[in-house]
Amino acid sequence: MLRERAYGPDPDITGDPVASARLAELESRVLPPAPDSPEAASDTPAPTPEAEEPEPSAAREDTEPTDAPPLPRDRKVRRTNALWVASVAIALVVGAALTSALTSMSAVSRGDGGVQIATLRANSGFQLPPFLSTQFDEVVVFDEFEGLTVIASDQGWIGNGGDCMFVVYTDDIDTTAETFDGRTFPGCGAGGFPATVQLLVDDTMPDPLRARLAEGTAVQFVLDDDRVGVFTQPG
Repeated sequence: MLRERAYGPDPDITGDPVASARLAELESRVLPPAPDSPEAASDTPAPTPEAEEPEPSAAREDTEPTDAPPLPRDRKVRRTNALWVASVAIALVVGAALTSALTSMSAVSRGDGGVQIATLRANSGFQLPPFLSTQFDEVVVFDEFEGLTVIASDQGWIGNGGDCMFVVYTDDIDTTAETFDGRTFPGCGAGGFPATVQLLVDDTMPDPLRARLAEGTAVQFVLDDDRVGVFTQPG
């Protein structure tokens, strides 16, 4: 009613002081006080001062003293890194030493293989003398080569268990003798290396050999199962 008299189409409250005072009292209870009024200032809570944050450098000085010892994990990591560096250094030194040893070992030439001039076959008709038949169970005598006879055995009688052979002058063989009294040139094989006998032609060799090969010529006999290869190399 008071608002209608104050704000209606026909306001008449201005002429009634009692009604105007009553309307102002009622409106003050409903509407918030003006921002600049003393009541508004008293009702607004005072701002709480924020705590000052310490400077970053000051915080680090308080929490991380520079004189503190390293953590155990840091020491373990450093030790692991040191051991790794040492192992790499040792490996490099060993590798360098091995490389140096290998490079300093010069290759050795096995020489010229020579030229094969004959292949000797087993002479099944050869009559074994007593000095051969009584001492060896397995003996193979090969065809004569220019006054020389090659005899082979797998009993390792002059070696360490491999195939062995020896070359003798054919004229020194006595088919009735119990022992052999003559010059021999022995040789045995080992593993993949075949039994080999080599000699040099000189003035003591049989005449047929000297007639075919000049003095100073190297002659090599190589055992290959049931045959013997003959190789020569000029002197």
